[in-house]
Amino acid sequence: MSEENLKTVTMSMDRDLHKALKARAAQDDVKMYVIVDEALRLWGINPADAGEQGNEKDSRSK
Repeated sequence: MSEENLKTVTMSMDRDLHKALKARAAQDDVKMYVIVDEALRLWGINPADAGEQGNEKDSRSK
């Protein structure tokens, strides 16, 4: 994912989850969005497909 395609969004999460995500990103020397992107893909969600009509995993499509 290229940085010029980034969009800042707000995502609610538990403080402990945020701390763990931030710590893992620092440990792996990556941006937090990289970990989130990989996790979404493991769940079968392609972030590049968000917003497409009929995408059941995108809450905006309903």
